[in-house]
Amino acid sequence: MKAFLGVFLGFIVASCASTSGTKVNVGNTPDADLVTLTSKCDKKCTDFIETTFPFKKSGSLFKKDAPTSYAILSEIDGNRGTSTHYDPLGSFNSSWDGGYNIQTSPGLKMLKIFPTATHMAPTEETDLAFNAQSGTTYFVATLFKRENAGGVQINYWSPIVLNLQTYEVILPEGNISWRKYCIAAREFSTSLPCPSE
Repeated sequence: MKAFLGVFLGFIVASCASTSGTKVNVGNTPDADLVTLTSKCDKKCTDFIETTFPFKKSGSLFKKDAPTSYAILSEIDGNRGTSTHYDPLGSFNSSWDGGYNIQTSPGLKMLKIFPTATHMAPTEETDLAFNAQSGTTYFVATLFKRENAGGVQINYWSPIVLNLQTYEVILPEGNISWRKYCIAAREFSTSLPCPSE
C-alpha cells in the first residue's frame, strides 16, 4: 500500500510540472547572457506597478484584486509551449500554479499571450515584441481589473512587460490601452459576449 501511495504521489507531482528552468530558443547563448521571462512579481514589483499605473482596483470591500494577473504565455519566438492545461494548443504555463520562469536568448523577442485560459477568452491571443537585453529578467503578465454587469463579469486587461533589473516599463508604451473579454459571473465560466456600452 505504501509503495502504491508513493507512486501515486510521484505521478501527481510530475503531472503538475513546473516550467522553472525551461529553455527556449537559446542557441549557443552563454548562461550569463540568457534572458528570463517570468510571471513572478514580488512586493517591490507590485508597489512599482501600483504607483506607475494608478487605476481603480476591483474586488470586494475586504479584498482588492492585485493590479496584475498572470498571462497565458503560449508562444516564444515561434515555439509553442507544450502544456495544454490552459490552452489546448499549448503554453509555457505550469499546470501547478499558472506561473512560468523561462530562459531564452537576448535580442528581439516575439511572444504570444492570452489574458487567461483560452476557454474564457478564445479571441484574445495577442502578439508582443520587444528587444530583450542580455542577462535580464522580464515580468510578462497583464494589468487587470474587472466589474460585474448583471450576471456578466467584464474583464479589462492590457499586456505588461517590465524589466525587473531597472524597472523600465517596456509595455504598455504610454497610456494603458484596455482590452476586454467577458465571462459569466461564476466560477469556471466560459466566454460570453460583452454587454453593449
